[in-house]
Amino acid sequence: MTAPPVALLLARLLTSYLATPAFVVAADGAVAFCNEAAEELLGTTFPELGRVPAAELLGLLGTEASEETALAAALGADRPRQLALSIAPRGRPRQEAALTAFPMLAPGRGPVGTVAFLWL
Repeated sequence: MTAPPVALLLARLLTSYLATPAFVVAADGAVAFCNEAAEELLGTTFPELGRVPAAELLGLLGTEASEETALAAALGADRPRQLALSIAPRGRPRQEAALTAFPMLAPGRGPVGTVAFLWL
């Protein structure tokens, strides 16, 4: 097993200090980390959730099917993206949210992942 790119480790460290729900998605499309604010929203901790595909995370957020393709594209994009969403995590009432996702690029390696912030 190879070590994760430094950018993923630094993104994990940065997001762990934020009060805004944040997710770090690796280049392979798996969730590499979610911070405490995201854990509270999802109703589970990252160790319990584990390294799941981003599509599974979308299901936990209760996104609408029509949004999932756009959201998955934002999480794997090669440029920053901003999306308006309607979410209903853990059976809560549906609410409007916005997702800001930006790619992380490593010199000589290209894309190594995405950091996404969920604005409620």
